[in-house]
Amino acid sequence: MVLTDHFLRSESSAAKLRVGVLLDDNFLAKPFADVLGHIQECDYADIVLRIYNTGNKDIPTAPHGSLVRKMLSLLRDSKRRKSIMWTLYDKVDARFAGESRRLLAPRDISNLLNGVPEICVMPISKGFTHRFPPEAVEKIKSYNLDVILRFGFNIIRGEILNVPRYGIWSYHHGDNDFYRGGPPYFWELVERHPLSGVMLQILNEDLDGGTVLCKGLAPTEPTLLVSKNRVQPYLLGITFVIRKMFELHRGGMAELVQKSVAPRPYLGKQKIYRAPTNGQVARFLIAPLARKAINRPFRRPIVDHWRLAFRMGRQLPFQNLPALDLSGFRWLESPRGRFYADPFLWECKGRVFCFFEDYRYVSECGRISCGEVTSGCELIDVRPVLEANYHLSYPFIFEDNGDMFLIPESSQNGTIDLYRATSFPYQWEYVRTMLDAPGLDTTIVRRDGLYWMFTSLSEPCGSSVQLAALFSSSLTGKYEFHYHTPITADTRFARCAGRVFEQEGVLIRPSQDFSGTYGRAIHFRKIVELTPKSYIEEPLVTLNAPAGFSGLHTYNRAANVEAIDGKKKMLLASLMQ
Repeated sequence: MVLTDHFLRSESSAAKLRVGVLLDDNFLAKPFADVLGHIQECDYADIVLRIYNTGNKDIPTAPHGSLVRKMLSLLRDSKRRKSIMWTLYDKVDARFAGESRRLLAPRDISNLLNGVPEICVMPISKGFTHRFPPEAVEKIKSYNLDVILRFGFNIIRGEILNVPRYGIWSYHHGDNDFYRGGPPYFWELVERHPLSGVMLQILNEDLDGGTVLCKGLAPTEPTLLVSKNRVQPYLLGITFVIRKMFELHRGGMAELVQKSVAPRPYLGKQKIYRAPTNGQVARFLIAPLARKAINRPFRRPIVDHWRLAFRMGRQLPFQNLPALDLSGFRWLESPRGRFYADPFLWECKGRVFCFFEDYRYVSECGRISCGEVTSGCELIDVRPVLEANYHLSYPFIFEDNGDMFLIPESSQNGTIDLYRATSFPYQWEYVRTMLDAPGLDTTIVRRDGLYWMFTSLSEPCGSSVQLAALFSSSLTGKYEFHYHTPITADTRFARCAGRVFEQEGVLIRPSQDFSGTYGRAIHFRKIVELTPKSYIEEPLVTLNAPAGFSGLHTYNRAANVEAIDGKKKMLLASLMQ
């Protein structure tokens, strides 16, 4: 099961949505082809019209002939000469981005739209703007469309914007709070912005000024290749269209407006970003490439090495604080060739046990181990308690009706599995698969007679995650998706960072921040409302990595003990000695 499956079947009795598609030709990148595939697969919407742009056929292409002739032609053109380095960069990117570039390569969608009526339109062009001729507008009106999806044409203005009942929907690739224009995801690299956004919006006459139906934020990749930075946000946006059509069919335009993203002041360094000049490309590339060339002869494998830390007798207060105090934590060394991470604590008969990810560098695989935390913040009697032929981590441990249960992260196996203790804390047995989904960092909360499951799902597997919430009347019963799933598609908040806990009557959810780097920080968020039809959370405070560490991503507490983990960049060879 993936997130999209939830949006393919509607229980509403409303009429099927009639969808049109704007195209330049019969080729789309796989993420967009998948969007059309979702619509064809769902039971509440039909693609009833293809609208082709015939104007692109008149756009001059690059000159034919040898590379020398092409370069000479570019040099003679004063406008194109200013961006000749961008042209060369794009060629190099195409060669070295490899799988990233292939993922976004055009796919033939002819079979996907076979039998769908088509209209060819020669737009009225002015600069980058396209308007539709009156006769084309009238013809499109006759199809009584609810939504038009834009996968072709340029900036669209004019009467065509008002033809579909619920507007023309278009992706904007970039965080519209910071980036308007293009090329997509290049300027995030230049400016070292930690986030690369994607949004789905309803077009209007103002550039990037329409209603934003939904928005996601992926981590910006640490790379010099723009294609690699495009993959995560492109894949993150795959579910946006089918999700919003599902909500439109379920609750009408009122639901879309209620869930739309509120506009914010534009904070971009440029009013409109455009293709970079030769100097801008040079400044972006020269220093990093020089460093790579100098360091290349001395390169040795470097890894993120995680360690656990414990603190006794104190509890982070969380409320009304600008920052959190991490003094007093005792950091433990992980054994040779391994690292320890994801600590979860549980008190039993006056003793505190820590369950954690026990990762071995040689096998590149994690297992779940457990040890007892002493009053001196040491970890003793460490033993493996759960091992598989796939990676295990994030050992979420909890009690229910007198039994102890464990849900490890087993996304590599494509499942969320439940285990019961046969002899706590070291012996466990498999109970059942709770969800056939590659969920990350699954966390259970019991509240108001319901079992709530927070888990992070990506589609396809390996892309940026979205936080899903599900609920059930029993631990091992059928789980239903929350009305507002996904809760968030923001990489700063979309993965849990430990047990949801209550303090002073406030329910607090720790979340991992992946912007800029894996495990950059932990955000503690106050859950204000949690019902099957409502979910609201607000920010409380952020826990940043302590001095000397480059990240942390788990926080837990039990009795008078707190546990965190932290990472450092280290030479792999030094960890194996």
